[in-house]
Amino acid sequence: MVLYHGGASGFREGDVIEPHETKRFDDCPVCQAGTDANHLPDRVFATPVRIYGKYYASKWGGGSLYIVEPIGGLQLSDADSIETYHAPAFCV
Repeated sequence: MVLYHGGASGFREGDVIEPHETKRFDDCPVCQAGTDANHLPDRVFATPVRIYGKYYASKWGGGSLYIVEPIGGLQLSDADSIETYHAPAFCV
């Protein structure tokens, strides 16, 4: 299965994507409501749905989409209606 991670630009093949603080915008209704449950402080998320990965890249305002492989145990997320997984980190 191919997994996509949408996030900050600048990662290159072989780089490791590690957990980060939640990216929030003042004018984002989802952010204001605090309903973006698809974030865990010690996990990184990825999806096999390319367009959904692109959505997350767009939240960075110039972010990028990466094909990634999990580092550590991969778990199906129950916080999203779209197929999404999380792991301790991902390798680009």
